[in-house]
Amino acid sequence: MRMRLAGALGILLALGLLAWLYQKTSSLTPEDHASIDSGLRELRSLDRTINQDVLRARYQLIGSYDPVLRSYRRIEELEAALASPPKYLDAQSRDSLQGAVLAYRASVTTKQGLIEDFKYGSAELKDLLGYLPGAGTGVAKAASESGDERIATDVNRVLQQTLLYNLTSDEKYAPIIVHGVDALSVSGERARSYVVKRRVRTLVMNIRTLLKVKPVVDRLLVKIFEEPVTQHEEQVAHIYYAGYAAAEHLAGRYRLGLYGLVIALLALVGYGVRRVQHSASALQGANEKLEERVAERTRELDARNREMRTVLDNVDQALFTVDLEGKISRERSAALDWFFPNAAPGTLLWEVVGEVDSTAGSWIGMGWDQLRDVFLPAEVVLDQLPRALAFRGRHFSLSYRPVGTEGELEKVLLVVSDVTDAVERARREADQQEQLVIFQHLMRDRSGFMEFFAEAERLAEGALDDRRKDQAALVRDVHTLKGNAALFGVSSLSSVCHELEAKLIESGEPLDLDARTRLQMAWGHFSAKVQALAGSAQEDRVDLSRTDLQALRVAIAQGKSGPELLRLLRQLEREPAGRRLARISEQAKELARRLGKGEIVVSTASNDLRLDRKRWAPFWAAFIHMLRNALDHGLEKPAERERHGKITVGHLALRAMQINEEVVVEICDDGRGIDWNKIRLKAAAAGLATATEQDLIGILFNGGVSTKDTVSEFSGRGAGVSACYNACLLLGGSVTVQSTQGAGTTFRFTIPSDDAPSASLTSAA
Repeated sequence: MRMRLAGALGILLALGLLAWLYQKTSSLTPEDHASIDSGLRELRSLDRTINQDVLRARYQLIGSYDPVLRSYRRIEELEAALASPPKYLDAQSRDSLQGAVLAYRASVTTKQGLIEDFKYGSAELKDLLGYLPGAGTGVAKAASESGDERIATDVNRVLQQTLLYNLTSDEKYAPIIVHGVDALSVSGERARSYVVKRRVRTLVMNIRTLLKVKPVVDRLLVKIFEEPVTQHEEQVAHIYYAGYAAAEHLAGRYRLGLYGLVIALLALVGYGVRRVQHSASALQGANEKLEERVAERTRELDARNREMRTVLDNVDQALFTVDLEGKISRERSAALDWFFPNAAPGTLLWEVVGEVDSTAGSWIGMGWDQLRDVFLPAEVVLDQLPRALAFRGRHFSLSYRPVGTEGELEKVLLVVSDVTDAVERARREADQQEQLVIFQHLMRDRSGFMEFFAEAERLAEGALDDRRKDQAALVRDVHTLKGNAALFGVSSLSSVCHELEAKLIESGEPLDLDARTRLQMAWGHFSAKVQALAGSAQEDRVDLSRTDLQALRVAIAQGKSGPELLRLLRQLEREPAGRRLARISEQAKELARRLGKGEIVVSTASNDLRLDRKRWAPFWAAFIHMLRNALDHGLEKPAERERHGKITVGHLALRAMQINEEVVVEICDDGRGIDWNKIRLKAAAAGLATATEQDLIGILFNGGVSTKDTVSEFSGRGAGVSACYNACLLLGGSVTVQSTQGAGTTFRFTIPSDDAPSASLTSAA
């Protein structure tokens, strides 16, 4: 009995010891280690991904730096996990790991700053590269038409050298381009046509700007890749794995004791041993059948390969490979022969594509030359190749995937998909979205939107008039139509106007039949949508407040004379200027958000002023340009305002007041002010007089000169201020400007009031 009791106590003690040893060994959790190990590996992968995404954004292979931002957000999550190390590490290892993570985080922050500087430099470089080809082509064409063939040749050669310099980043081209630009500048000054001379100056200025910007961008790119982020990653990994090895060693000692105790217990459990032996015998029998199963599996794989061949011959996508010589392989899906009947095995890829799109074929040929040169990573080169083709009324997407072993490129897998239905669906969705925007405007401010529609109709009809001779007025009208359409979210019309405006300015010629047809179709589609939602009838109503009615009652009660009552009624028939300024205020806030200027404060003041709606409609339509000018040129982004010691929220003031027989309309901003030196330089390059301040103000109002270096959907051509200036002149008014660099700008429009004697003359005109 005592022996049984002793044996039972011994078993209980052994079980207690077994539980204690198991607790010690289980503190080292494989899940935590696997999570941290995976995080360390992902950090290395994310750094390489960031470098690749920066390269892709630099060469415009992706539209933004959002992938880089997502990678850094993931890095922050992994840093947070590493900064709280698992409990199985000892105190010294945890402290060392936290210090290494802090050093790694500082290196990542430094690299983020470099990428931010690189992003802004790349954006400026991208704008220059987007401007140069079209501008150069226009200059070459104008030079050829004026008989200056030498200038046309120099322009084409300098553009080719500049674009090659951008693709290769080879600094040996820089002095060649400088020499070519100097030669082009000299020959441009000898041009017969003043227009050609002016445009050559502008082109030369932009090319020289590119030569300054690109080396800075390339140096930033080198610094980004040289930032020792990976060294800090390795330090973090080294500290962690050393601590984990120590914890594993300690756990191993407890594990040995656990194993010994388990063996002792297993010796007491004979039945368990016999079951283990029985299981071992069963396992041996299973191993003997393994070879037979492998053979059976091989037969199944062969059958699946045959099935895969059947699938490839019936898929809708064209799947095939192309070697480094550009030759199409024999293995392909049947869809390739449907899409490209001439794509025989051994045919060069760019020749097949060139039959339906010569430009895309040329780009593919250049890309394959770069693949063979191994100057850039294959992924970067492939991302630059054309992604879409359109022919025979169908749309196709192209996908390129590198294929190779041990990091060495052997061939490229191409996937060509027919995306005609998706393209058509996207077009329909955009059309529906625009119709929704029109509906929302009609619901929110029907009178304001219908007024915009009426003014837009007048501008469109004027632009479509092929008898029109005033080129400057035509440019202003197209610019105004573009700006107002963009402000109201009518992208189908604003995008067409943006392209036609560029064509008008570059060519210096009126709109041709094709351009007028495009504008007519865009306007027709937009007009049909508006009429379907709002009807064709124009609203004719008078807005009265309770204060207005009370004033009318008081006048009647006081027995005012008939002429006085008629004068009061004429005032009430007019549009409240405050309502107009409130509408512009809402448009300003929305446009500020679209331009990245954040939330702004807009103050308005009108002193119950009322204005004749019909007489002032052209001025208010053109006044939108002043709004976009103040937001795009004037107000800085919050970060820039903070760097200059300003409050981050920009302020815009809109005022309308009557002083004697004149109406004064002001728009004020607290932004960066007008850079008169930049206007002076651009005007001098265009051959304009810049001796006095009045000369510079005249240049600002006459159009063609802008303080922005690049053209956007909102500004950059100098035509907007000119349009508003001319609208003011048509009302018999004048314009003044006050600007302090770094503090802000005020534009003041002084126009005869509706009751002034001169107002009837301007209304009749």
